[in-house]
Amino acid sequence: MFFVFLGVVLFGTIVLLAWLQKRSDSRTGPVIPMVRIGIAQNSIEAQMWAQRLGVEGVGCRISNYSEIGYLATYRAANSYDMELWVRAEDEEAARELLGLPK
Repeated sequence: MFFVFLGVVLFGTIVLLAWLQKRSDSRTGPVIPMVRIGIAQNSIEAQMWAQRLGVEGVGCRISNYSEIGYLATYRAANSYDMELWVRAEDEEAARELLGLPK
């Protein structure tokens, strides 16, 4: 009886670990090359740029940005730059839309 219990526990552990490994692998998708196209002076300017790109169908990512209100205010007041990143394939279109140099 002990060996049956031990087998169930070991087999269950192995199955659980395999499931967790598969689950973590499924969350990682293909690597998408991104390029930084500009640095906004504050979060407001970065959001304006992102909105302009979004309207035209160009996806982007803002780094050094926080959704927490007081932290965003603190960062903007302390001149933390906000980087705007787009897919490498959208770089030219994004720069043209925002009037940014190469």
